[in-house]
Amino acid sequence: MSTVTTTTSWGSRVGSSFKGVFGGLILVVAAVGTLFWNEGRTIKRTKALEEASKVAVSVDAQTIDPANEDKLIHISGDVITDDVLADPEFNISLNALLLQRVVQMYQWQENTETSTTRTSGGGEETTTTYSYSKVWSDTLIDSSSFHDKGYDNPTSMPYESKLYLSQNTTLGAFSLSQDQIENLGPSVDYNVNAPPAKAKPAENASPETSPVDGAVTPTPEAQSGQNGESAYKAADINEEFTQDFSISANSDTSSLNISANVDSNDISVSSTEKPTAVTVASEIPSSAATGSASALDPRLKPFGSGYYIGDPQNAQIGDVKITFSYVATPCPTSFVAQQHGNSLVSYQAKTGKVLLQEEGIHSLEEMIASAKQSNMMIAWIIRAVGLIVIFFGVKTIFAPLETLADIVPFASSIVGFGTGIVAFCVALFLGLGAIGVGWIYYRPLIGIPLVVIAVAALFYPIIRGKKKAQKVDA
Repeated sequence: MSTVTTTTSWGSRVGSSFKGVFGGLILVVAAVGTLFWNEGRTIKRTKALEEASKVAVSVDAQTIDPANEDKLIHISGDVITDDVLADPEFNISLNALLLQRVVQMYQWQENTETSTTRTSGGGEETTTTYSYSKVWSDTLIDSSSFHDKGYDNPTSMPYESKLYLSQNTTLGAFSLSQDQIENLGPSVDYNVNAPPAKAKPAENASPETSPVDGAVTPTPEAQSGQNGESAYKAADINEEFTQDFSISANSDTSSLNISANVDSNDISVSSTEKPTAVTVASEIPSSAATGSASALDPRLKPFGSGYYIGDPQNAQIGDVKITFSYVATPCPTSFVAQQHGNSLVSYQAKTGKVLLQEEGIHSLEEMIASAKQSNMMIAWIIRAVGLIVIFFGVKTIFAPLETLADIVPFASSIVGFGTGIVAFCVALFLGLGAIGVGWIYYRPLIGIPLVVIAVAALFYPIIRGKKKAQKVDA
């Protein structure tokens, strides 16, 4: 940590404040323009959603009705895929809609804290303190521009964060685009140290074969230990294979043979008794073997649900954490979109495009209401930010007056308070005026009252000042 103190003379401050007037004007103009644009955007979006609520129809996602071609439809159901997503660098493969790898590095981060004090004669003393903390970041932090030396970050990461998306993804009879797949959720952590090993049953597998993981469930006779033999269950075999193995069991009436080969990733289970004969070929995902990624890169150490490069008990700059997450299939999702063949695309309303996607099963009314709420939330955020920017822009324009007054003790505070009130009123006038003009263009009954309030905000300090002057004269 280090501290730097700089002193600026009154003359330099006056010159800088006058230069800042231009910057203040740019802020004000940009904010007013943004507020006007935001009102237009908000109104157009509201009208588009109102149109959507009137023309959209809820349909069965399992069938595509040609009569609905290029019409706005509402569908909901389970998004599914048969694709197996693979991250070859870490020997991960699983049936999922989306697979994400997040790589974070332990790095230095520079923090600055600035304080300013006025000096005699209108000068200014600025003290800047530089401190450094260690943080986990998924982006590289450039330490070459740090004020202090000795806080060096690596210039590259051993692995990059990546996103894998399924290619053949459907909701009923409809296919989803890559953008729609990327917005699916929620995602869950993928534990590389205990991954889900899903196996695919052979085509001739008997009903005793588990449809989920390919494990063989014994017949009732075998489960009860008939003929003096103990019950067995192939699913009890440890999934973490380190070598080839075989298991066999014989009875008076049947025999059971189980074999597995790691190199070929196959398991074979067979029995000679015809009523219980079963053959299952199971493809074990390469990630099912613990430490398989570590074998590719010995630096990788199992940590939590992912990997760690370094010593997790004593984190150092340059250490790396690697975690994985995925969106499971099926994934309940709802859409309001235009039917175009077997695709879901944006619907062109009179005042804008409409394409709504939400996690879970929702009705058309719920989705429209949610979209309207989001639209208004965005509108109010932009309004608040715009008014704040206008206020600081106007304060910057009046900054030379405050700086000039610094030559007299306490005068700067009085001038600053006055310019603050003026900046607040001007911000209300310009901000509400921009909002009101935007609404007048689209909805006059709402816009006109806003303009009246804006004008009142501008003239309020003038009228109040005259009244005070009249009292003093009296």
